[in-house]
Amino acid sequence: MELTGEAFFEVKSDAVHPFVVKTKNIQTTVLGTSFNVRSYEDEVKTSVAVATGKVAVTDNGGQKKVILLPSQIVDFHNEKGFEEAKEIDLINHIGWKDNVLVFENADFNKIEKELNRWFNVDFEYDEKPVITSFNGEFKNQSLENILEGVRFSTGLKYKLEKQKVIILH
Repeated sequence: MELTGEAFFEVKSDAVHPFVVKTKNIQTTVLGTSFNVRSYEDEVKTSVAVATGKVAVTDNGGQKKVILLPSQIVDFHNEKGFEEAKEIDLINHIGWKDNVLVFENADFNKIEKELNRWFNVDFEYDEKPVITSFNGEFKNQSLENILEGVRFSTGLKYKLEKQKVIILH
């Protein structure tokens, strides 16, 4: 299977017919597990996070292989290759499948990109707001409620018009 975007998988082990997810830079071979792969064209890294079981992540050249266990993630940067695998809080990486949007030390670019993906909204501004570290977790929340949370924490002023978020000064 080839993937562009983000997907969560629950796969039973099958040694005869292994399940493989291919992205532009890596392939993830399932060893009986549930896991998340994030690989967007406009992002410089691909991430694999494991919820249960175990996966093997290999670069497309077959030069390096990383084995991941539950609550671990590995990032593959387009230019630099693999980072070290690390322990994670799963909600930050797979919460989206349960309609939980999590921001951890998010700058304005990250907030804008995620809200655009979740709600298909465009942002309009004369000058990009300076937000360098926003943290928030929103379960089953509307765009307006999330924007209110951002406003409360950062002072961001905005107006919502249909599918457009207009940033005010």
